[in-house]
Amino acid sequence: MRFPRTDARLETLAMLAVEGLRKADDELSSPPISAAELEKRVERMKTAAFAIQQWKEQGAELHHDMKDARTAVADGLTRVIRYSEVVFRDEPIKLGILGWGPVREKTPIKPPNEVRDIRIKKEGDTWIELAWKAPKGGGKVATYTIQQRKEGAAPWDDVHTTMDKQGRVEGRPRGVQLEFRVVAINRAGTGSPSGVVTAVL
Repeated sequence: MRFPRTDARLETLAMLAVEGLRKADDELSSPPISAAELEKRVERMKTAAFAIQQWKEQGAELHHDMKDARTAVADGLTRVIRYSEVVFRDEPIKLGILGWGPVREKTPIKPPNEVRDIRIKKEGDTWIELAWKAPKGGGKVATYTIQQRKEGAAPWDDVHTTMDKQGRVEGRPRGVQLEFRVVAINRAGTGSPSGVVTAVL
């Protein structure tokens, strides 16, 4: 769950936590702040909010008080939540009694899928410009790498890296038939190679 960003949601969650602390006082026996203290902080926050509405001409001073009250509630609520997450680490569903929920596991990053539709865009005496389409599906692409080899030979050599869906390879030998392909890369790894295009520069 995300920590509340608005005063109304902060107040609601804090009061749910107060009620939960009281209901589960046998399990949450040593919270960093008591239910009564957290409730007291919420009341101060509500009082400050009401004062802002009633006396806007004194806004600067009241806003400062509201900021202090909000910070105190957020600090107390955060400490209660962190404490409860430790107590209920083996039964995170119980965090619901505080109006909170288990920490979401991060979705693992996947490598990109295969680069599509590689083609020769332009070529000169010692250079070639390739273009391609982004993979469909898989993880988000960080960079593309153009790989080259003499036709039928191995291994492939990395010759150009770019963040765009096109790239130019320069300084190639003339009169030699070369194969080119592109791979997409991110933190999770390298995707399957694209199809191959062949050119004699």
